[in-house]
Amino acid sequence: MQDISSASIRTVTRISGSGVSFELPADQNLEFSQGRFAVLLGQNGSGKTSFLEAILGIRPDYAVDRSILGSSHIDLPNDIKRRIGVSTQIHSYSEGVKVRDVVRLHAGAYRVAQNNELLETFDLGDVLGSDYAKISGGQKKRLSLYFALAHNPEVVFLDEPEAGLDVQGLEALLAQIRARSDTGLTTIAATHHDLTTEHAGDVMLLNAGEVVFSGAKVQFIDDFFGDTVLEVNTDGLLPQDIERILAVGKANCFDGLSKDKLLVFGCENIFADPKNFANFDIERRSILRKTKSTDLLTWINNRAATKCAP
Repeated sequence: MQDISSASIRTVTRISGSGVSFELPADQNLEFSQGRFAVLLGQNGSGKTSFLEAILGIRPDYAVDRSILGSSHIDLPNDIKRRIGVSTQIHSYSEGVKVRDVVRLHAGAYRVAQNNELLETFDLGDVLGSDYAKISGGQKKRLSLYFALAHNPEVVFLDEPEAGLDVQGLEALLAQIRARSDTGLTTIAATHHDLTTEHAGDVMLLNAGEVVFSGAKVQFIDDFFGDTVLEVNTDGLLPQDIERILAVGKANCFDGLSKDKLLVFGCENIFADPKNFANFDIERRSILRKTKSTDLLTWINNRAATKCAP
């Protein structure tokens, strides 16, 4: 397999294992490039966590052809492991272990000094003397993020990093991710959160084990959505009228937000053409605005569980 840049990860052709197969188009490679923040998107059960675990080599039931920091070994060498960081959804330590103990263990394992600045950033300074088992779920989550980031790794993998974080914790995390990108470090996160997606430069969309899209977020929005969204109040419209409105936009497999609200994606010039919405009283019942990352997550989480190509 061809070598890749020092802070990239690439999967080739197919990742297969028990329960989920990640299908890639023939002869297509997936690459997470140096200095970029990429998010894995998809409905629950689409395979985001399995994809990360397969990439990291912690799912032995998967066959993976990939390279991380130049190494294609499934069990990465220790010198490579010290250059990556991981935060999973499950994190625990033995009963009676102090937070200070696991922080010191991390520093020793990665051969770095304790990162007191990051401890304060994640508001962990006051819990160092506490039993790990007795701190809150949110504190455990922030500690897991500390372990992923404290040694300043070249590539970081985060699985649902917002889960359990308050607003301040999420803002602190996103500030760390921005700083990493500014210094050429790579971050990859599986997420359902609109604010996390807003900060991403690249997107991978998974659907039932199939990689539907992988590339720049701006290209994802252009291919799947368009730059404009029409938010329509559908109260009083007949089903066939709603179908006609949806047919104007790009995401015609989107199945709506709720009983009386609908998002229609497309380009501004489409919505500017009055013949596209004749007889719907569209001005009174709609808002025309720019597409936001929130809309991406709404579309992904509400659409029918089928591939939705542009």
